[in-house]
Amino acid sequence: MKEDNNIDNLFREKLQGFSEDPPAYVWDGISEQLRHGRRKRRAAWFSWSAVAALILLAFLAGWYFNESTETIMPTVVET
Repeated sequence: MKEDNNIDNLFREKLQGFSEDPPAYVWDGISEQLRHGRRKRRAAWFSWSAVAALILLAFLAGWYFNESTETIMPTVVET
């Protein structure tokens, strides 16, 4: 374990302050992927909001039809 720690320290000391600028085509690829990521997030948000709207609509429809049957039943029994 100490040997692994020594190797880590050796690389850390030798590579401290090292940086290399990537070529321009790399940045083009990164920006392209970021644009696609935004589209995917937007599409995911749209699909989740559509699912939430359908669930809300189903809940409201069930509540409406359940409410109307409760009010009709006592009048049929009374007559």
